[in-house]
This record gives sequence, structure tokens and C-alpha cells, in this order.
Amino acid sequence: MRKNKLIIFTIISIVLAFPILALAEDVGPKLPAAQQKIIDAVISVTKFAMNALLAVGALFLVLSGFMFILARGEEAKLASARSMLLWSILGIAIGALAPVFWDIAVSVTGKWW
Repeated sequence: MRKNKLIIFTIISIVLAFPILALAEDVGPKLPAAQQKIIDAVISVTKFAMNALLAVGALFLVLSGFMFILARGEEAKLASARSMLLWSILGIAIGALAPVFWDIAVSVTGKWW
């Protein structure tokens, strides 16, 4: 029952995040070139980390699929595969929603650093 609530909460969070994505704007003040280069470097590192997170999450999804296939009905192995599947989906969802939460925090506080 607890897993069902977690899955439902994740789906609802993703659905509720879409309107926020549609209203995204770049309203930050103009910065000197040196500061802008630093911020651009941080943004590029963050984008790389997000792509790496999604790649690792996809890898764990595939591994959990193989675990399901190789379990052959053994309850302990099936439970392990289910757990890996659940946590990999949850990790991908949280990683995908992290920029949305950052945008929400920026819009609420008015500070973007």
C-alpha cells in the first residue's frame, strides 16, 4: 500500500510540474562577463550531471529488467528486482524534477544564486 501511495505521489508531482515549466522565463539581471562565465560553467556542469543521472537511471531500469528475467519465480530475487525498479524510477523522477524545484525556489525567493 505504501508503494502505491509513493507511485501516485510521484505521478501527481510530475503532472503538477508541467504548468510551471510552461511559465519559465529568464529574468535575471545582466552580469559582468567574468561572473556570467562562471555561471555558464556551473550550468553546463549541472546539465552534464543531469544527463549522467538519466543515463544511470536508464541503466538501472535495464538491469532491473534483467533481474526480473533471471529471477525465474524466486521470491527473494523478484523482490530485489521490484525494489530496484521502484528506486530507479523514483530516482529518475526526482532528478528530472530537480530543476523545476529550483525554479520554484527562485520564483518564491526572488533570488537566483
